[in-house]
Amino acid sequence: PYDDSVEEAICFGWIDNIIKRIDDEKFARKFTPRKAKSKWSELNKKRARKMREKRKMTEAGLTKIREAKKSGEWFKTATRRKEIIIPAYMKE
Repeated sequence: PYDDSVEEAICFGWIDNIIKRIDDEKFARKFTPRKAKSKWSELNKKRARKMREKRKMTEAGLTKIREAKKSGEWFKTATRRKEIIIPAYMKE
């Protein structure tokens, strides 16, 4: 499921950032290492806190959080540019 994949990515310091349509029913999502100045949405900060509480975060993921706090990005509010509709089959 989508949420599980994003939580896993955050644990390793990665983030999802590109969705590409394959056909009318399928999409591909690209995960990449989080950049130093990348924005942290409130939802992803919540996910990171959840994974930290569960002791799932790796050192790479914790480093990205420390970097974001040091640069101030962690304390900014990121907003979405547009609403993304996730197909039902990706939510399962």
